[in-house]
Amino acid sequence: LFRRIDGIHALQNGGEVITAEISALCQLFPKKLPSITFTVGEEDAFTEIPNLLVQMGYVRVFEVESGGTVALRGDILDIYPVGAKIPVRIDFFGDTVEKIKPYDITTGDRLQGIKQITVLPATDVVVTENDKEHVKIALEKGLKEYKTSEAYTRAREIADEIISNEMNEDAFLLPLLENSTDFFSILPENAVLIFDEGKTLWDKFNALYKEHEERFTRLFDGGEAFGFTKEQFIDKQVFLDKIGGVRRVAMQTFTGNPFFFQPLR
Repeated sequence: LFRRIDGIHALQNGGEVITAEISALCQLFPKKLPSITFTVGEEDAFTEIPNLLVQMGYVRVFEVESGGTVALRGDILDIYPVGAKIPVRIDFFGDTVEKIKPYDITTGDRLQGIKQITVLPATDVVVTENDKEHVKIALEKGLKEYKTSEAYTRAREIADEIISNEMNEDAFLLPLLENSTDFFSILPENAVLIFDEGKTLWDKFNALYKEHEERFTRLFDGGEAFGFTKEQFIDKQVFLDKIGGVRRVAMQTFTGNPFFFQPLR
């Protein structure tokens, strides 16, 4: 997930080359990723920062040990940002950022200070206030689709849990969120898609959708998924149609001599 978020951020901020599995491109993407930038000498609302980070998917802990965690001690904020190899320690004086220093997670020794750092979210699920009522309506509507009392009961439990958790980090809500879009919508103009081993990718693509549909059916029958959950993947035909609007290159290895092509010549 963190590599995915890092890749989306790079793509949306001028990244020139992105590599991805076909399965990643079939999923929904956030139109925008929220972020917080800390700059030495500038002010931030210190008391609000921990809650903002939690809304961005970070987990509050006593001591950070892995990516996506944050710890607050007095006026010192330790955070292990998504995409970073080591955590950083940010010293505040009131609301002013005094120091930003990466540090060794084993020894705690602070390393060379930096002037600025941008912290990416630890989730690609961005729920706005406008989404919440829409999600509640969709959940209630979805509950009417189940054919057995067992499936309804389980789905009711899930719906109540989602609502009580303020809908944070529930990836299957992506089809309902206004910040969700498809991969092609965040591609820059004149992008070129390079398919490596087109035949293999085509087989993977078809197997991926077959597996997704079968898994959805099983989960839905048991009340573990809602009708809109299937839309976590772009509609298969829509995906293929959108590929037609992008410049494309395909590379394919020929291990033999098919009648139309003799690679050794």
